[in-house]
Amino acid sequence: FDKFVPEPNASSVWLFPGLGSRFVGMGGDLIGSTSLADELVQQASDLLGYNVASVCLEGSGRKMVPQKIESEVLYVVNCIYAAVLKDHGYFPQMVCGHSLGSWAAAYAAEVYDFATGLELVTQVETILDSRALESPEAMGVIIGLPLGKVTDLLTRHTGVSLANLNCPGQYVLAGDATAIEQSLQAAIEEGAYKTKRLKSTRAFHTKRLGHIHDQIKGLFRNRSLQKPACPFVTPLQGNQLTSRHDIQNFLLQFLYLPVNWEDTITNLCSHQSVNQFFEVGPGTVLSDLMKYIAPSMPVHTASEILYENA
Repeated sequence: FDKFVPEPNASSVWLFPGLGSRFVGMGGDLIGSTSLADELVQQASDLLGYNVASVCLEGSGRKMVPQKIESEVLYVVNCIYAAVLKDHGYFPQMVCGHSLGSWAAAYAAEVYDFATGLELVTQVETILDSRALESPEAMGVIIGLPLGKVTDLLTRHTGVSLANLNCPGQYVLAGDATAIEQSLQAAIEEGAYKTKRLKSTRAFHTKRLGHIHDQIKGLFRNRSLQKPACPFVTPLQGNQLTSRHDIQNFLLQFLYLPVNWEDTITNLCSHQSVNQFFEVGPGTVLSDLMKYIAPSMPVHTASEILYENA
């Protein structure tokens, strides 16, 4: 990658990571050393009733936390990177979130304020926790099989859907937990380089979550969203949304719609005005995917930019 760090106001597409990007120590370059970040983390702790900084920074390894808390702290950390970048004079040309990164992307586009977004994340997570499941759910990733073989595999295993098309050769399945295990084993037999069952106990980005649509819609009834300050890009095909109504409709649906990250990034790269990406969140998950989708396109992490400009 080009290690040149862009100047403030440089045109860039901001990408926000989703579940799977959390790790112990995330946000540690801002929490405790940046007043704006600390203010938002304290605001979140007050709203949520637990110490967000402790969840982010204390422990070791992958430190398991409940999925609700994982979603909440991921939103907070993504948002503090966005807020501090803006405070340093950076502003997005467009924003796009991978899966649950969409909540922070809407915040960065100024569709709602920090507290409103956090309340929505928390309330949606509460709805997800209260779902009555017909059978246990799971998600798993297949690495090293072509898409054709993955889709053929799915025709032989009912109860499993293709949830994420992350990049060539990396595909996430979701659905019935037993069927997921069977599908991952079948993928190895088909020649996959690697498979892994993910930590999630929810079948994100499948129709199994479709029945919560009306409950989520109710959360927006008394909330006034704002016109976005920049286009909001969906991780479905890279479509640009420029009205608050369209963004709200997307937020009502995205949990049960598949993520096509490969096509989204490819379509964004086809725009003449797009010449670089910022990964606005912890780690390098999306930057790593970029190597397999658009290896010549510059991508910078928020930590890299802020460190170079410290």
